[in-house]
Amino acid sequence: MKKKLVLKTTFAIYLVILALVSLAQAASWSIPTNITNSPNPGADACISSNGEKIAFARNDGNDWEIYVVNSDGTKLRQLTDNSVDDRDPSISSDGSKVAFTHGSYGKRQICIINSNGSGFKELTDGNQDDVQLSISGDGSKIAFTRIVGKNLLLFVINSDGTGLKQLTDSKGDYTPFVTNPSMSSDGKKIAFQDSVAVGSNIFVVNSDGTGLTQLTAISGEYNKNTSPSISGNGNKVAFTYTSSILDENSSEIFLVNADGSGLTQLTSNNKGAKYPALNSDGTKVAFQQGFDNYTEIFIVNADGSGLTQITSNNDKELYPSISGTGDKVTFESNGNVFLITDGSQETPSPDQIGESNGELAFPAEIIIGILVAVAVTVALMALVYLKRK
Repeated sequence: MKKKLVLKTTFAIYLVILALVSLAQAASWSIPTNITNSPNPGADACISSNGEKIAFARNDGNDWEIYVVNSDGTKLRQLTDNSVDDRDPSISSDGSKVAFTHGSYGKRQICIINSNGSGFKELTDGNQDDVQLSISGDGSKIAFTRIVGKNLLLFVINSDGTGLKQLTDSKGDYTPFVTNPSMSSDGKKIAFQDSVAVGSNIFVVNSDGTGLTQLTAISGEYNKNTSPSISGNGNKVAFTYTSSILDENSSEIFLVNADGSGLTQLTSNNKGAKYPALNSDGTKVAFQQGFDNYTEIFIVNADGSGLTQITSNNDKELYPSISGTGDKVTFESNGNVFLITDGSQETPSPDQIGESNGELAFPAEIIIGILVAVAVTVALMALVYLKRK
């Protein structure tokens, strides 16, 4: 009887420790900051790997244009100004280059521009429809999808406009309806989603067209694997798995190695987790998750530990983008772009240590350590008490 009571008590304390650690981790994240704060709607936000710049699209009332802003909200710059839509920006790791789609439906092009507004260049001719893209971290290559007849195919092009190459074909063992390309930092690997009649799978291919690898398999009639995000080092791919297309809340976040091994389920709560964003070394995944009529942003470690809700606004927080170190996450909400920062990863200057706005400031690691120490002490005292009884 005593042993069962000890086990139950220990397990309960273990759950308390996990809850305390989760609360401490969440507390280390800042209150979301509205970076754009404009009556004109913004969308398609993405943060550079170094965490210094955010690119996004804004509707000026007539069409969409591309903007860039520092992650502290300073130096907002409009990069394009024309009479057609510029959407879907993708920013290089150092924030110096932004690739985007340009043009009207049916004739969209892939373009690139420097984040200082110089160097605008059309990379494709606009005679076909180029619809989605991802720039490599080093800014040297852009992967994109093109509508060719009734197919959506994957292409790659150098950022100077040379080296256009088609990577998937309208003939083969799988249905060529490619969407959501995601390119590694060095431009050598591209993850993408390939849809079939019912459902979809995740693939990886080298940017030279070799090494096509299917990472997932449809296990039933009504499930799908979508929204891949490849780590900067090209080793891991996060994606959304939906067990039934009849129930979007059945979606969960999974992680897999780029060779197809090591499949890991990161969420399991049937709350509609989707749109993962993977950081540079593949150790952290940001994603959105639904609650009734709103969504929040979460972050989780690659082994499934450390699941943390980092926003709590009872609003629609959508489409997260994560920095290379995983300490900054940008997202959309109500037509504006927000940024949230993990203070536990910041390195304070000597005059900031122990003080913030006149108040004592304790790093999250210290808070976690104190909480765990208290919980362990309580656990030991409980065990000693039960043993004496």
